[in-house]
Amino acid sequence: TIGVILAFVTAASWAGKPSTDKPPTVSLTTPANGATYAAPATITLTATAADSDGTVTNVDFYQGTTRLGNKTSVPYTLTWNNVSGGTYSLTAVATDNAGLTTTSTAITVTVTGPKVMIFTPANGATVYGGSVNVSGIYSGDPMTTSVWVDNGNSNRLATLNGTSFSTTIPIFLGSNTLNLSVVRTDKTVDTASISVIGGDTPKLAFTSPASGSFNAPATIPLAVDAVSPSGTISKVSFYNGATLLSTATTPPYQYTWTNVPKGNYAISAQAVDTLGSSAWVSTAINVLGPNAPPVVSLTSPTNNAVFSAPATIPLAANASDSDGTVTVVEFLADGNTLGAGNAPPYDMTWSSASLGTHTLTARATDDRGGTTTSSPVTVTVSPPNQPPAVSLTSPQEGTTIYDSGTLVLSAAASDPDGSVTKVEFFQGATLLATVTAAPYTYTWSGMAAGAYSLTARATDNLGTATTSAPVTVTVSPIPLRISTPTDGTTLTNPAASVSGTVSAPANSGVNVNGVLASLDGSGNFYANVPLRAGTNTLTATLTTQEGQSFSQGVSVTYQPSSAAATITAAPLTGFAPLTVTFTVTPANNATVQTVALDHGDDGIIDTTVNYSAFMLTYIVPGTYRIRLTVTDSLGNVTSQSFVISVTTATGLDPMLRGVYTGMLSRLKGGDITGALTAVTASAYDKYRAVFTALQSNLAAAVDGLGTIQDGRIGSDYAEYLVVRNTVDGPRGYLIYLIRGEDGVWRIDGM
Repeated sequence: TIGVILAFVTAASWAGKPSTDKPPTVSLTTPANGATYAAPATITLTATAADSDGTVTNVDFYQGTTRLGNKTSVPYTLTWNNVSGGTYSLTAVATDNAGLTTTSTAITVTVTGPKVMIFTPANGATVYGGSVNVSGIYSGDPMTTSVWVDNGNSNRLATLNGTSFSTTIPIFLGSNTLNLSVVRTDKTVDTASISVIGGDTPKLAFTSPASGSFNAPATIPLAVDAVSPSGTISKVSFYNGATLLSTATTPPYQYTWTNVPKGNYAISAQAVDTLGSSAWVSTAINVLGPNAPPVVSLTSPTNNAVFSAPATIPLAANASDSDGTVTVVEFLADGNTLGAGNAPPYDMTWSSASLGTHTLTARATDDRGGTTTSSPVTVTVSPPNQPPAVSLTSPQEGTTIYDSGTLVLSAAASDPDGSVTKVEFFQGATLLATVTAAPYTYTWSGMAAGAYSLTARATDNLGTATTSAPVTVTVSPIPLRISTPTDGTTLTNPAASVSGTVSAPANSGVNVNGVLASLDGSGNFYANVPLRAGTNTLTATLTTQEGQSFSQGVSVTYQPSSAAATITAAPLTGFAPLTVTFTVTPANNATVQTVALDHGDDGIIDTTVNYSAFMLTYIVPGTYRIRLTVTDSLGNVTSQSFVISVTTATGLDPMLRGVYTGMLSRLKGGDITGALTAVTASAYDKYRAVFTALQSNLAAAVDGLGTIQDGRIGSDYAEYLVVRNTVDGPRGYLIYLIRGEDGVWRIDGM
């Protein structure tokens, strides 16, 4: 307790003692009280300060309440610059090391002149950049004063620092008046104004080079357009990096830089105007090594191609560049540009090309300006194309052939204004063969039975095609069947009456074991064939004019009867009226008792005679069956049937004429092989030589042969008169046809 009290007393005792520290002393020695200056004034303030029991740490100088600055060491001197007009109260405040301060006695100075002054910009100055910093001095206390700057369109409040002000305000191109107002709370106002010129830096741009890429050694044209919004251009200088290339003082501002080696260059230009303002512009230039030109070739059309007007010609090209890229490919006709492409595929269509011969090229340009023109291609535009003519000359319409057989197709084709490049043979829509040169023939085989529509299509050198009229042919099954006798039959008569069915084209024949059969026109054949004792093979063979042959055979057994009579009839075929002689010879010296005649072989006896020989005459053309049943004096009965075919020359005439005209038609179509089927074997070599010799002019030769006229027709022989016109008048010659052992009529001479 005592300690606490003592401590309290001690503290109280110290607190009650007075301080012994003394404040510093200070006085302003300059300027003199009442001094006068002219604005903008520079006033030097000097103070003396001391501290008897310590040190002076700081001296502050004030104008009124505005601190102008301070000093921390001797000499305590401050320069107050740019003082505007007015009366000012100046003091100095000294501070010692204990923090005690003393303020000097105030002195008054007067600054004559304006109370506000603008230092920057100078009156009449040219200012760039669209705005200007306005600064200066004013008279007043910053606590009670505002400084405004007005450009006529807007104003700005300045920032105050002591008696200095500063603000930035927009300016415009041309003359600008800047008005400054100093407004104080005591309602006093001071003003000032200046004029400045709003300027702009020069404007410039490169107009050359147009491209930034050149080939070494390069010649590079440098050029700029330059203007000064505030004055005139005094010079334009061109630089490569920092190296001056050239200076132009008058337009046009340009310079040609020559022998520039390979490399990359930063090129710039500086424009300076008469006001000293300048501006820069730059561009990059790449100088490359020697350029390899592009490669180009025309791929369409082909050289010497021919087109028919109005022509549409497809153009196509391949182009490449080994050291760069292809920038454009142009197509030219006779040196004139038709069109261009800047990316693959390089192609176009030339429409409505004019008549005549044209030279086509393609020209490629690469990214460095190198060009190459392709090798020329020549094309011809001809008048509108006339289509080719084509016809099937073989087979004839309605031709019938047989399965497992062959058929020769022949066509005649020509083109009035060009050439035939191919002839195609069609069965319906199915292509059978293509022949590219005359003679236009094709051998068709392996077709199944059925009806077929055949055509030939000719294509000319300009691609126009014509299809012939269709020809219908029939492929029939095996066309020959022996109806009687049947296979394995045993006969007692010495001759077999063979009959059957046949399906064959006109001018076909059937031969049975060397006996020429008669054909009734209704698909039947008949032959009376001798037999020998024992087994006999009866073979019927059908032969067509084309040389096709088909055979069928049956086996029969002939068992002679010693009692049988021999019955014959001849002829069994011929023209009406046909007289047939029947002869009966009984065996064993017997005599004829009766001969029963069954006309029609229908089992009804129509007439009975007792003659061993008699004749019957058939007036009307047709096929007649008759059976003779003979009874001899010994009572032996023998029966034999016959088929008699009666025709007319008139009915045979169209077929015979067709043999001749069919041969001519095939010759006209260039089908010599087919034509030779119409001649006999003995005449074959002769006429093959003649036709072959005339092969290049067959059509014209055929046209000059004349027309077939009247003829004489026998059962196995015929002749016709052919009349042709000559310079000496009509001339006639004969053609001869004979019927061969195969039953086919052929030409034997002409």
